[in-house]
Amino acid sequence: MTNKHTRGSGLLENILSKKRTRLAISKIPKTYYSGKILDIGCGSYPYLLSKINFKEKYGMDKDIVNVKNGKIKIIKIDLSKIKKMPFEDNTFDVITALAVFEHVERHLAAILIPEIFRILKNNGLFIMTTPSSWTDYLLKILAKFNLVSKEEINEHKDLYTRNDLFNILEKANFNEKDINTGTFEFFMNLYAVAKK
Repeated sequence: MTNKHTRGSGLLENILSKKRTRLAISKIPKTYYSGKILDIGCGSYPYLLSKINFKEKYGMDKDIVNVKNGKIKIIKIDLSKIKKMPFEDNTFDVITALAVFEHVERHLAAILIPEIFRILKNNGLFIMTTPSSWTDYLLKILAKFNLVSKEEINEHKDLYTRNDLFNILEKANFNEKDINTGTFEFFMNLYAVAKK
């Protein structure tokens, strides 16, 4: 299994991936570790899943390579081509989507996030990260100088504000009092944590 966390090249890619992972892990109370976690868009190398000690670990991505870790169940799927997640209602204690939703068009996000709500258990957590809306030009410059992956940046379909994330989550039935949004990496990235 390769340790490359994202597609393409870029001097900062693995560093940024590690920062997103640390942020996500810091938002998950240890009491959830006895349950099931799903990492949507886990990448060709499921870095977050390799770093967290959940009882059951699932990953989804369209660019999965052969993962030889029996403790991680991997599903190869293209999120842009599905209308329904391949899981029963109330399946997961935690669902993460780190640097995923900028790669799908907003109308698909409006379909996928209610699906995430559906497959999340009551009191379950959904954690997502995405670049801030104002970073588009800066990310393209960083990609030009091979600091971040050109492949990843060129695939961006939409960028969000904190307000956008809040509204999308609220429309998906997450209660507004259970949605927390914030910034990290010098305001360049956003996170949202929503409890069902």
